[in-house]
Amino acid sequence: MFSLDIRTASIIYVLIMIISTFVITLLLKQYRNRYKGVHHILYCFALQTLALVLILLRGNIPIWISFDLANIISTSGIIFFYSGIEIYTGKKSSLKPNLLFLTAVIVVQIWFTFLKPDITARHLNISILWLIVFVQCIWFSLYRVPLSKFRSTFPVNLVCSAFCLVCLARIIKFLIYGIDSDDNLSSDWFDATMIIVCQILLILLTYSLIHMFGYQLLLDIKQEEEKFSKAFNTSPYGIIITSFPEGQIIDINKGFQNITGYSIGEISGKTVTEVHLWSSEEDRMAILEEIFKTDKVCEREYKFRKKSGELVTCLFSSELITINNEKCALSSFNDISERKKYEIELLISKEKAEESDRLKTAFLQNISHEIRTPLNAIVGFSALLGEADLDSESKQSYIDLISRSSDHLLAIVSDIMEISNIEAGIIRLKRDEVNINFLMNDLFRQFKPRTLDKGIDLLLTTDLPENSSYIQTDKTKLVQVLSNLLSNALKFTDNGQIEFGYKLKNDNLEFFVTDTGIGIPDSMYDKIFDRFFQGDYSSSRPYEGTGLGLSISKAYTELLGGKIWFEPNPGLGTIFYFTIPYKIQTVQLLTIKEDIITNA
Repeated sequence: MFSLDIRTASIIYVLIMIISTFVITLLLKQYRNRYKGVHHILYCFALQTLALVLILLRGNIPIWISFDLANIISTSGIIFFYSGIEIYTGKKSSLKPNLLFLTAVIVVQIWFTFLKPDITARHLNISILWLIVFVQCIWFSLYRVPLSKFRSTFPVNLVCSAFCLVCLARIIKFLIYGIDSDDNLSSDWFDATMIIVCQILLILLTYSLIHMFGYQLLLDIKQEEEKFSKAFNTSPYGIIITSFPEGQIIDINKGFQNITGYSIGEISGKTVTEVHLWSSEEDRMAILEEIFKTDKVCEREYKFRKKSGELVTCLFSSELITINNEKCALSSFNDISERKKYEIELLISKEKAEESDRLKTAFLQNISHEIRTPLNAIVGFSALLGEADLDSESKQSYIDLISRSSDHLLAIVSDIMEISNIEAGIIRLKRDEVNINFLMNDLFRQFKPRTLDKGIDLLLTTDLPENSSYIQTDKTKLVQVLSNLLSNALKFTDNGQIEFGYKLKNDNLEFFVTDTGIGIPDSMYDKIFDRFFQGDYSSSRPYEGTGLGLSISKAYTELLGGKIWFEPNPGLGTIFYFTIPYKIQTVQLLTIKEDIITNA
């Protein structure tokens, strides 16, 4: 009959267990921050090693230590193993049932060791507890392990099933044959076979654990690669991976292609210098120097060159990574060209708002001065009219001054009301039948006396014959625009002449007012039509006015469907132009009769 010395088997078993514990220790070092439960599995192997060492010392230490205590320690290790698998899969349950089983086993073991010695009962007691724990492992693997981890734990489940068969075989053997000998230092062929099988299963269990963690690691790496790939390719930012510090292009994402216009086939393997990606080589060298020092840079604003040669402004970030043991730079580009444009527009708007606020402040100060001047004249000369000894000539001159001041004050108030209506958007067109030649002649007669007073010639030019000079437009607003332009020309012209009129051009009437006045300085070209703008805001300026005339004229011209502009005439004054649509009004007798009846 074949027999195997327990001590020899234990030495082999201990060596295998030490090697397995070393392997599990390496697993713990590698996976402890990634997977939970590795510690408990290591405790299992450590306790198994301790138990086998106690068995190895059988004959040199008390039998209850080398057998009973050793088997209880080994069983505790199996419970730790079960707990470790639970923690790894994220399905941890209470250990109380197993601790109660272990307590019961200890009580039974003490009973059959010291009170009623029975070697068969002791073996049977330990084997039953092992079977219970291994059955739990199988049941857990089949019914509680998540599907995502089932494949990785399947080899472990097979080994546990094999251990269950070993336990069942031992239980059956003990129940049928018992143990004939109390010699614990030898074994029969069955015990020898079981020991060899357990050693093989231990090796397989170690391999299964390596497979479990390795397989899960591969799945995690695959998932992380998929996440990185999705984040890499779907990112709205341009991302490029280059070797460091050479700058050889390894990969780019779609965002980078959209920003630069390059495809991966066009630039893969080339360096960023060869494709002239950086608009400035000095910027690239500065970035390389900083990455050498700090391993990364964050959100630096640089200009980059697209495939078309166009420059784009991007926020650039870069960080060193390791790919296949080689240093690479993972860089991102956030195109902020539109944002920069908006920032510039916002800055311009801010400056315009500040300028508008400043102009309004100056305008209010100017209005205060403009209103006080005619009011003072009206009040002062009205008081003088009450003097008893006032002669008729002086009285008439006072009346004329009061009348002119009233007209001036009325014009100021009218301008203020008009600009307020324009800003509120409540100006509406009123279509009238207008004889453009009659209107121009009326304006000529109105301004002629004022030009004579200043010694200036006033000239009028018309382009249409009488029967073609009837149009549809808002007469009041057209007269207002022409009056404003003529008033400005008269105000700023001290000698020479003023000429105004119109010409028919491409279905539009183009009006003009030209003068030989002081002209417009170059610095005021872009602001001359702005509201509240004046060339001089000082109270001692030589020319009166509110600064609203040209802005009102611009608003009315655009409302009439035309545009207004001016041309400087260096040394000779200024020419203002504006257009309105030439909409012919057919004069009919019925219309005239209706007008007569309506007016009556």
